[in-house]
Amino acid sequence: MLTAFDLFQAILFVNGSQCARRIHLEHELKAALSAYPCSVDGLRMASDELSARDRDRAAKPMEDEDVRGRLAFAEVRVAAEAMSTRRAEFGGLDGFVPDQERLSAIREDIVAFYAGVGVHVGDVPVRVVRTLPEPYASKGFSALTADLGDWKRHGVEPGIYFLESALQPLFTEYFVAHEIVHVWLGLISPDDSCTILEEGLAEYLSIFGYIGHRYGASAARKLHRLYRLNSSANSRFESYVDGLKQLLFVIDAVGGDAEVLAIARGGRAALNEAFQEVLAGAAEQPSGGGVQPDVLGEGRASAKSLVLAVPRSLVVSASAYQVAVVARDGMTVRELAHDTGMSLTAVDAGLRELDGRALITLRKAGQVVSRNLALEHVERGHLRYDFRDAGSV
Repeated sequence: MLTAFDLFQAILFVNGSQCARRIHLEHELKAALSAYPCSVDGLRMASDELSARDRDRAAKPMEDEDVRGRLAFAEVRVAAEAMSTRRAEFGGLDGFVPDQERLSAIREDIVAFYAGVGVHVGDVPVRVVRTLPEPYASKGFSALTADLGDWKRHGVEPGIYFLESALQPLFTEYFVAHEIVHVWLGLISPDDSCTILEEGLAEYLSIFGYIGHRYGASAARKLHRLYRLNSSANSRFESYVDGLKQLLFVIDAVGGDAEVLAIARGGRAALNEAFQEVLAGAAEQPSGGGVQPDVLGEGRASAKSLVLAVPRSLVVSASAYQVAVVARDGMTVRELAHDTGMSLTAVDAGLRELDGRALITLRKAGQVVSRNLALEHVERGHLRYDFRDAGSV
């Protein structure tokens, strides 16, 4: 059964946020939000309940745990307001039904969109199951994309599988749109691999293509920024960002995304060959000269602005973020504690974290701010916060 937490996560992606890690946000909010239904009213009721907790936090100097809770509540408040006032923008997120009928409708919409940009993915089965097929059921996965290799090795029919309990608003749409690209390339060239570049193509088409088409270019940018430009050091997530960088490099070199999609229709080997030609400087622009119009509209510009201009490293703890927002040159630790409502211990931890990242300089044994270098990153919206303990980011 979906809850207000599932709706909140979807709106968090679409509406944008200063948060950089939705995974750790669960520790702060899941229990409270899961007590309410997946609806606008449920999200509003949860927000009202959390308001009382927030007032209790503000009544005393906040420790790191309190700061995390307060920022988490601020995210819920923004999401509830956005859902109430801009409901039409979010389509079927409110009242999302996690069943096979809904999943099939999502698949058909994605297939139709891809066909419109020249990617004819064919019949990709998308199934809701109670348990994943073996040998994957015991691995703890919530979803699976099986290709011809899985069929040969394990007898698993190719397609995309979702655990019934894993269907969520927005993320399900993104996941199906992303994974269909892998299935499509696997059907064309099942024995080849182009790994990172293929991940980049799947990200480009699913987020800056389909999600942009479904919810608008702004939502696509915010989803990628929140979900990918975070503080994760997991190499799997690195490959999505690095793959998108590679793909954008190839798109620029060959003259547009239509050219890359034409190459992709030749399979993974063709993509690999094109990438190697680009690296060697041998790729040629189309004979017409200049860059061709992109089939995804402003998708390429959106993707480039994010992967080139938004640093993944500027993610700090909640306490450090609060300090960075308030700190001004010459302020003492006690003044910061007063202005942030935080305890001296929490302020000190935040200052030392920022100092260790070269985002702030201190004097007088770390008790006075000499210069808040993080402030310009705050003003640009590049500094984001995480919900892990201070100093662990």
